[in-house]
Amino acid sequence: MASMWKRGPIKVKGQIIRFLRWRPEFSIHEDLVQTKLVWIRYPELPIEYWHEKILLSMGKASGHPVEVDRRTPHGTMGNYARVLVEVPMSGTRVEEIQVERKQPGKNVLFWFKQRIIYEDGIGRCTFCKKLGHLVEQCRSKKNNERNPAEEDRRPGRTL
Repeated sequence: MASMWKRGPIKVKGQIIRFLRWRPEFSIHEDLVQTKLVWIRYPELPIEYWHEKILLSMGKASGHPVEVDRRTPHGTMGNYARVLVEVPMSGTRVEEIQVERKQPGKNVLFWFKQRIIYEDGIGRCTFCKKLGHLVEQCRSKKNNERNPAEEDRRPGRTL
């Protein structure tokens, strides 16, 4: 039982299932989901990195990797690789990672930056840095614009 909780989401007959410990008074209407499953893309990733072990290792930078898209190892996706990752709903997202490896036959490290694209369509506000909305809908920005005088009246602020 404990090992199931530690593993995170598992796949059963093509469906992703996540087991959680039962809690008294649990309500699906009140408890907020803290994580979600998201497909991430690695655009223009060199083909020598399209191995399951490497892609799952790269997915750890974004969250808890669950699986590699079944078409990715065969190279049928085009110019990107895909990994299903369990990501936290709050906080900031990793938009770029550094991929390192030793050059074959040498002890020299080779590295490059790899962009990450999230396929969930959730916007990220550039003002408050939260997920779920864009800067145009940001309440924090609207409140800040309405009350600029309050910003100057904070304790410790000198004019």
